[in-house]
Amino acid sequence: GISLVLAYAWVCDRAADSVGLNSRKKSYESAIALGATGAVVCCYLGSFAPQGKAAGFLGNAQTNEWKGWMQIFLIFYHYLFPSPQPLSVYVAARIVVASYLFMTGYGRTMSAINRASAFSFYNVCAMMLRLNLFVVLLAGVMGRQWCDYYFSPLVTFWSLFFYSLH
Repeated sequence: GISLVLAYAWVCDRAADSVGLNSRKKSYESAIALGATGAVVCCYLGSFAPQGKAAGFLGNAQTNEWKGWMQIFLIFYHYLFPSPQPLSVYVAARIVVASYLFMTGYGRTMSAINRASAFSFYNVCAMMLRLNLFVVLLAGVMGRQWCDYYFSPLVTFWSLFFYSLH
């Protein structure tokens, strides 16, 4: 299973260079970007609903919604803005990524704390293994460093940070 996924990633990475996919230039169409952003804003404004009882500081439902909107922003960022991006867009994207990683680490740890039986040292180690094993294997197969796939190392950092506070 996992070896097939790793082999597929390796083949796709090498094939992109051979067929010229990595040499394409992105173009920026402001009308398309503005229209797509407007459509998302309209969907967002139409999605408000009462939340019921309060879930406390950064409740799971609230952070999951925020992370969903952050993912939409990042998809727009990667598909609509050419490289190099305008500085304001680049800075906004880095802030969104940092916030997403913080909330993911916070959410993982708070979820484990709420299930007190799942918050043992053994279970935290198992969570870290699940979070990092594929990334370590992928880095080895692709000939890259573990930190090149920054999502897992940073979620690991924030998860362990909140675990240490408990």
